[in-house]
Formats: sequence, structure tokens, C-alpha cells
Amino acid sequence: MGLLGSLLKGSGEILGVVSEGVLKFTGEVVGQVADEFGANDLADTSRNMGKKLGEVSNIALKTTGNITGTIVDKTIDITTEIGGGLGGFVAQSYGASEGEIQNAKNIGKIVGGAAGGLIVGDVIGAGVTGITAAAGVASTGAAISSLHGAAQTSATLAQIGGGTLAAGGGGVAAGQAILNGINVISTGDGVVSGIKKNQKY
Repeated sequence: MGLLGSLLKGSGEILGVVSEGVLKFTGEVVGQVADEFGANDLADTSRNMGKKLGEVSNIALKTTGNITGTIVDKTIDITTEIGGGLGGFVAQSYGASEGEIQNAKNIGKIVGGAAGGLIVGDVIGAGVTGITAAAGVASTGAAISSLHGAAQTSATLAQIGGGTLAAGGGGVAAGQAILNGINVISTGDGVVSGIKKNQKY
């Protein structure tokens, strides 16, 4: 299992537990308020709904994290194997020796893993950017989705970076650094996968 896949699976576990706790707590708070007004049926319903919604949310987030992590790992595994196959094919087509063909396969696995990791990083970064642009709010209070061009890009990056510098966040630079970090982690994960595949042979 790769680093990025493990991180995604772990994030799903954490988010699931947090979500379950928040929903149960909300149900309990509403239940206590209802109890104060003598609405015992409403209080019980609120507590039960909070509990059930929390459990479903926990399962959904854990499952999503596991599926996403598995997809990331499989993508990098597949591109690692494709890279090795292409490297060997190219070397063989140029009449290379068996040792040179094996070296080309080994290099191809590392390059293929890195390429797969970069693709995964780009997809994750695009997802983070898209969700932030669709649901985020700029420092002016306007929905980021209502902005256009450079204003939308800057607001999106600032939101990813924890808010504007004026609001105490990391601003555009921090947002870009986070997206670059995703690519670095995913590409590094792919390189490690390629190296591990070479050690198996």
C-alpha cells in the first residue's frame, strides 16, 4: 500500500469518527432542548436520528476513503507495470541485450509510477480546487463560483490556503503550496512504488 493511499484511507477513518460524533452530539443537544419543553417524543426522535445518521455517515466516509485509497494504489501499480513494459519493449525493439532490456524495464517502472502518481495528484488537486470553487466563499463574502478569471483563481487558492493573509490565513501562496504538495506526495509515492516493484525481481 502506498503512502497516498494510506493517507486517504486514514482520512476516511478520521472524518468518519468525527462526523459520527458531531451528528450524535447534535441529536443529543436538540434532545435536551426538547426535554426542557416537555417534548419527550421529539427528544427521543432527535437522539435516535443523530445516532443513526452518525453511524451511516461514519460508514460512508470510511468506505469512501478506503475506495479512493485503493483506486490511487491500483492506478500507481498499473502505470508502474505499463512503464516497465514500455521500457522493455523500446529497449528490445532497438536490439538491446537482456541486461539492457531489464535496466530499461526497471527505469520504465519508476518513470511509469511517477507518471501515475502525478496524474493522481493532478486529479486530487483538481477535485480540491473544483469543490472549493463551487462551495467556497471569497473574503469579500461573494460565492467563489460567482467570480471569474483571476479573481476566481485567487479566491480559490486563498480558500485552499486557509483564507486570505488579511484574515490570518496562508493566502494564495499557501493554497498553491498545498496543491503542489499533493503532486509531490503522489509523484513520490509513484516513484517508491516503481522502486519496490524493481526489488521484487
